[in-house]
Amino acid sequence: MQAARYQLRVDVDYVSLSSEEQSGRNIVPHTLVYDGIRWHVRAYCEKKKDYLDFVMSRFRGVPDLLDASENGREQDVEWNTLVTAIVVPNPKLSTTQQKIIASDYAMNDGKLLITQRIPLLHYALGLLQVNFDGEYNEKPLLHPLVLANRSDLVNLGCHFKLTSG
Repeated sequence: MQAARYQLRVDVDYVSLSSEEQSGRNIVPHTLVYDGIRWHVRAYCEKKKDYLDFVMSRFRGVPDLLDASENGREQDVEWNTLVTAIVVPNPKLSTTQQKIIASDYAMNDGKLLITQRIPLLHYALGLLQVNFDGEYNEKPLLHPLVLANRSDLVNLGCHFKLTSG
């Protein structure tokens, strides 16, 4: 919290699923985020030279506070960009089923608009179990909500995992 409050660099040890190994890195955290399941910290990573989300439970050891950095929240373009996802009932559902889903989620004109910061959008869609990978045709009851404007959001810089589950 102190590092985020004062825009300090932090020397941390972190283990990621991609490398499977613990590695040291310096980050500049600016925001703590709870995705409904786990805590993350949004931070500038000096190793990757980009703003990333770090899962808090993957930090190892005791972090060391370092000096101040110019890479704060104001420079995180994705964090400071709001986008709107358009969520609709799965078009493969019957008309009656679509109306039920629209009512369940208090949709206006069959749409639910979710405005969120770019790095947080996939968490919000995941909590609602919105299918955003386009694979909802075979079992529409398993994917009652789908993302209608995925390509627009990708063009705006949104990154989506392969599946919404």
